[in-house]
Amino acid sequence: MKILVAALSLALATPALAEKTEGVIPGVLIGPKLGLVSFPTPTVGVEAKLWRVLGLSFDYGLVPDFKLKDVTVGWTNWAAGARLFPFRGSFFVGALYGERSLTLKERDKSTGLKASARLNSTYLAPELGWRSLWNSGFFMGLDLGWQFVTHKKERLTIPSGYDVDKEKDVHRDADRVAKAGIPVLGLLQIGWYF
Repeated sequence: MKILVAALSLALATPALAEKTEGVIPGVLIGPKLGLVSFPTPTVGVEAKLWRVLGLSFDYGLVPDFKLKDVTVGWTNWAAGARLFPFRGSFFVGALYGERSLTLKERDKSTGLKASARLNSTYLAPELGWRSLWNSGFFMGLDLGWQFVTHKKERLTIPSGYDVDKEKDVHRDADRVAKAGIPVLGLLQIGWYF
């Protein structure tokens, strides 16, 4: 058991032999990243790793408008992140600061009235994860976190003549959705450091 613990400590404390440690700028790696299997949205972004200890990132995600019954739904998300690699290896702890935006549009077929909602939520998301890095600069990663909403804003457009009780329900539901925390799951992220 002591041998296993010693081997694990050594593996975490030293980088893999084939790991790239610096790019064009000494001590700094930077490059594009894709979040292929991610929730709430697939993402595209840029990521940097400085002195094998600090990571920075910016990501943008989008789910184009789609129809769900009679409602058109769309989603965008951006996040800026900072990460600490405490063992100078693959494991990291970090946090994201970002904003998500959900848009909903509905047209009543019988009356022709249009209603829409835009729910913006600013959040802070602690996370932890893993970045496997090869000597070529190619990396794969995994991120797990949770969005804690720090600020929310709802913009509802409800036409006159709308049922008052239904309007109250819409306001209540919009508030609940805008302040709800959701997971951050980057199950397959790939990129290339220069």
